[in-house]
Amino acid sequence: MREEAAERDLLIAARAVEQQIITAEDLARAVAHWTGTQQTPLLTCMESELQLSTERRDQLRDLFAQHKDSLSMEIAESIDDSLFGKLNSVLAAHNVDEEVQASVARWKNLPGRMPLMQISEGDRFEIISEHARGGLGEVWLAADLQLNRQVALKRIREKWADNQNAKIRFQLEAEITGRLEHPGVVPVYALGQRGDGQIYYAMRFIRGESLEAAVDSFHKSRGSESMDLRSPELRNLMRRFADACNTISYAHSRGIIHRDLKPANIMLGKYGETLVVDWGLAKQIGTAEVSPGMDADSIILSDSGSGSAPTQFGSAVGTPQYMSPEQAAGQLNRMGPATDVFGLGATLYHVLTNQPPQKQDSVERILERVQQGDSVPPSEINPNVPAPLEQICLKAMALQPSDRYTSPMELGEDVERWMADEPVSVCRDSLAVRTVRWVRKHQTLAATSAVAMLLLTAASVIGSLAWSQFEHQQLVYEQARLERETEANEKERDRLAELDSSLAATQTIVRQQVDEGRFAIAVRVLNSEIDTLAGATAFAEQRAALQAKSRRLQHIAEFYELAAFAERANYLAEDEDEIIAIVKALDLLAVWDHADWWNHLPAEDLNAQQHDRLQQAVYKQLVLLASTYIKLTGMRTLKGVGGKMPDTLTGQLGAIFSKDGKEEARATAVICDMANRFRYAECLRWYHGIAGLRLLKWTPVPSRRLKAPRNSTDAYELAIMLLTRAIIKDFPFAYYRGVKDDLMNARETLSIASEMAPDHYWTHLLLAQTEYLLAERTAENGEPEAWQYYETARQTFGRCVALNPALPFAYTDLSSVTLRQMEVIENSKLLEREDVVRIKKELLQSCVRYAWQAVERAPKEAWVYWHHGHALGAADRQEDAMAAYAKAVQLDHRFGENRNEELIDIDQIRGRSRMIEDITKLIENGEQRSVFAAVLAAGYLSNGDHAKANHWATIACDVNEVHPLAWSTAGLLAMHEKDLQAALSHFRNCRNSDPGSVWATIGMALCYEQLGDFPNAETLFSKGAELATVNHQIAEALLGQCRAQMQLGKSRDAGQALRRAKEVYPACHLDSVTLLATQRGDHLIEDLLDQLQPISTFDIAQNQRVLNTAHVPVQNGGFELPLNRYWHNPGGPAWHLVGEGESAATTGTQQSHGGNRSLHIRTTSLGADSVAGTRQIITVEENATYRISCRAKSNDNHAGGVSIIVAKENSGKPGVAIELPAGKYDWQEVVGEFDAPTSRRFPGLVPVVLSIQSSGIADVWLDDIVIQRVTPADLDAD
Repeated sequence: MREEAAERDLLIAARAVEQQIITAEDLARAVAHWTGTQQTPLLTCMESELQLSTERRDQLRDLFAQHKDSLSMEIAESIDDSLFGKLNSVLAAHNVDEEVQASVARWKNLPGRMPLMQISEGDRFEIISEHARGGLGEVWLAADLQLNRQVALKRIREKWADNQNAKIRFQLEAEITGRLEHPGVVPVYALGQRGDGQIYYAMRFIRGESLEAAVDSFHKSRGSESMDLRSPELRNLMRRFADACNTISYAHSRGIIHRDLKPANIMLGKYGETLVVDWGLAKQIGTAEVSPGMDADSIILSDSGSGSAPTQFGSAVGTPQYMSPEQAAGQLNRMGPATDVFGLGATLYHVLTNQPPQKQDSVERILERVQQGDSVPPSEINPNVPAPLEQICLKAMALQPSDRYTSPMELGEDVERWMADEPVSVCRDSLAVRTVRWVRKHQTLAATSAVAMLLLTAASVIGSLAWSQFEHQQLVYEQARLERETEANEKERDRLAELDSSLAATQTIVRQQVDEGRFAIAVRVLNSEIDTLAGATAFAEQRAALQAKSRRLQHIAEFYELAAFAERANYLAEDEDEIIAIVKALDLLAVWDHADWWNHLPAEDLNAQQHDRLQQAVYKQLVLLASTYIKLTGMRTLKGVGGKMPDTLTGQLGAIFSKDGKEEARATAVICDMANRFRYAECLRWYHGIAGLRLLKWTPVPSRRLKAPRNSTDAYELAIMLLTRAIIKDFPFAYYRGVKDDLMNARETLSIASEMAPDHYWTHLLLAQTEYLLAERTAENGEPEAWQYYETARQTFGRCVALNPALPFAYTDLSSVTLRQMEVIENSKLLEREDVVRIKKELLQSCVRYAWQAVERAPKEAWVYWHHGHALGAADRQEDAMAAYAKAVQLDHRFGENRNEELIDIDQIRGRSRMIEDITKLIENGEQRSVFAAVLAAGYLSNGDHAKANHWATIACDVNEVHPLAWSTAGLLAMHEKDLQAALSHFRNCRNSDPGSVWATIGMALCYEQLGDFPNAETLFSKGAELATVNHQIAEALLGQCRAQMQLGKSRDAGQALRRAKEVYPACHLDSVTLLATQRGDHLIEDLLDQLQPISTFDIAQNQRVLNTAHVPVQNGGFELPLNRYWHNPGGPAWHLVGEGESAATTGTQQSHGGNRSLHIRTTSLGADSVAGTRQIITVEENATYRISCRAKSNDNHAGGVSIIVAKENSGKPGVAIELPAGKYDWQEVVGEFDAPTSRRFPGLVPVVLSIQSSGIADVWLDDIVIQRVTPADLDAD
């Protein structure tokens, strides 16, 4: 039972018991049969031995499929401890194999199962004030000293401090809340213990009000008005209620029921958040209740402090006025998801009536009424309650659980239908209601129909006076024909009206989604409407417009997705993947087609803030691409001289002027030009100089002449180069500004970047890594108290977690820093031994927790498992560590060529070498299990050391119980030696014990392909694509499938596999497919390859059309954004007055020429030689002439009141480009010219200062500043 796969299956089955899919007795019977067989999977035994319904069988299969790639400890740590004890009792009663019982017992009270971080309150939190008090706990507002934020700290009240059951309940509340990771549940940050032994937990401090308070405000403001569905206040309350339904539905999916739902326990954040709080009565379905053992006065179970009456522990559980009948009866065994549905129904009752379902009374009387289902219908309290909402409420509050909604989600969906003015599931509307709804949705058609009916009636009366018998017969015939035509016309009008209504609704929804930045959702809504309008010729124009909009938004959504992937790849040093992602992202927005790319982005559907964000995102991607090309230039220069720069000047010059890296240098020069024209940066100036040096075209910029970073992107990229230089001393390009210490220089530069972009995750991550490297240097220098230096790094990584808790990177680095701190603290001379032991224990717990949190967030990323393995090994959970390491090497492996040329071996840094060292020590100390030698062999294989990998793979396979990884590693090594038959034999052995092995499946497919057995190769490549979970392995399997299908003459199928591979992993390389297509003359595949091939480095280097534009971008030149976004004064406010007087400038909506806003300058007095103004840096071509224009409106402008000035940076000779006319006038264009200076900084381009100044009395508005280069023809025309 020590095999990972077997334990995983047993734990999945335990999870099925926890979720009540099967019983513990069912599991015992199936396991008894399972242990009596040799190779039959547990799932198969369960399906054959147990009489399961189709629904239960499907649930069981889904559960096994969901966890097929999970590690055993991942599943075990998600199961309540008490279940393992129950299972062992049942297994023993059924005389199940003792080894199975021992395996289950091993997971109970697992040493590494740490609910939350154990810390002392005073070490991290500082109490500010009391916030709220409930029956069991009290909440305090506190300062988190580690992460510099305010949190809510919940503690047990003093009166319950010595009650053991109260402590259990309180800790259970913290653990359950922490287990539920959902936007609707308050995140728990830490669980700790005070000096007096009392526990507490820290969570997010919610700024807002309860649903109870919001409902009260709504009803008091509405008075006697009816509940109009168009009321934004009511719709907001209903939307918040539906959000709460979704949160509870999520909790149910994790096996948790709340049991105390009411308006006071639903909090409404200031920014749209809806959070369900107070999980003190929550319970894991299928687990035992906390022991009674408390008298009637011992505890108030509901802890919200609102609407609660005391109820005895072990009888009724919850708040009586909102309880379900089964809760009121104390039937704890009947409480399940339906109990929470009732609580939500009672909450909806309160929303509709502003009072709970049960009026205030003694607890006994309330409980009696609840059990009888005795509550007043909402409409009797508030006659204005819409009938559908009342029916929804009453169904949720049905006496019998089986008569309620089957889930909270179903309840929420009915509420959303009502908000959408659609029929709900619980009642059929009357004809009158349906008619009113139809008229409301088809107002134009309804009005037309009424007029037509009136005219038809009048005509009938007049005509009847003159009809003869013959005419009557003719009229009857004609009337029948007209009725048929009218009916057909009415149907067509109805259809068109419906389409028109649908179109209007779609446009509204899309606008909302776009405004909130949810572009992918907007695209899905648009595409659905495009399908709806298909064939409707009357809407052809609108449909075409929707298609164009969908394409634009699709490109924006894909751009941001690829940009995020590129940042991830940049962090992981996957340079080739990063380049392909950036190039494709920029191609989606047609950036490579225009020199003035900022004017051609698909921004028609974006607001000003989103348009600006898109422009800056493109700029960042260009800078990131230039930086990566410079790294590749340096890396290939180093590679050309064997990885180390020569010692002699002649040798160094020979390396720098070699042909290696020249194509990247040419591309760098082009990209620097494209980015610098938009926004000048010192890093671009530096990169351009390096590229020029490699191309022997111009001299590089001396580092001493580089200025301080000009923007956050500039600082971030310069810091990356500094860190690269700090790690790779022979990196040929360096950046110094007075500090020759690369690490200190990097920290200074990143501090500047973090001030410029305080919310940029990657900047803080890089700063934290720099702090870590500085701490490492201190430790290496022998400083005994070096462990304290790691705290700064931990705090900075904590800032990253606060900025984006969904990303795994900071968690992995926190785990590594904490582990290293735990090792270094052993050298402390100041700490007592017991303090060292205590701190190491706390650090170890944090280390394991951080590593696990990273795995939770990125279960398909190989690198997180390096950290997890180190943490588990440090916790002496060696077998679990081996499982984590095995996953790391398996996920990381590439069956094809890996073209990510690593300047820095990230996996080596993340711990491959540490893994090899630790496992070698374990084996030397007597560890003989196959898995240890197998992981060691796989590690050496990953390291490229095939000799040592072969040695350890042989040892791993030469035992009685061979781990599947040993066989698959041996198979890959045999493939490397071209021994395909041996490889096939090893892979078959692996698949016999682990049918889901990706290595064995794809490895066999590759063997069959090389042996010419293409049918088997096709089948196994297809299976490998299904089994693989990481994109590069899925793509490799699909490309193999494509090659096999090409060999079998299945070009169309091959084309589909090729497309899928490129979609799954855009950075996959197509050389093998290209070669085969050429050899076979497969024109279909060749044409497809032409479409799929990305823009190459050569293409970028040769793209001259992006180097010539007359347009000069002025950041926020239309003043649609706040002034200080891009206009500023060094060291001062955006609009700065030098001297005496009064002058102010703000952007506002009172006046505007283009767009929605303009800049209003109001100067009422100025002293002699005083001036007020703002400025920004723009980029122009040296020695060129430029025309500058703006729109101006004046209420009162004196001579010299407002001017626009362009001057060379750091020059004392500013030149006025535009002086606004004096007087009062409406919007008019004001035009001027200026000549760009010469500069040696950046060949062809020069930064200049663009200023707006007020030197006299003025009350004017400015808008739409535009700058364009003037051609000689323009000058002659003037």
